[in-house]
Amino acid sequence: MRDDTLSTELLEWEARIVLEALTREDERLQSEIAISSDENAMADMDNDLIQLRMVLKRLKKEAVDKFGKDVLNFNKDAL
Repeated sequence: MRDDTLSTELLEWEARIVLEALTREDERLQSEIAISSDENAMADMDNDLIQLRMVLKRLKKEAVDKFGKDVLNFNKDAL
């Protein structure tokens, strides 16, 4: 396994889109795990969810530090 990293810069609106997409994927995986009866699929989804949450936690911290807590507001009504 290679130990390469990827670095990129995001504008506030780009960060919000990425965070929203990851948050929605987190919710989707949780729902799938809750209804799945396939133990192998559940294990795979559990692993995916753990990895997703590690990335999401790091990105949330960086985004909030840079843009403030509003970057986590995905409410379209405010637009």
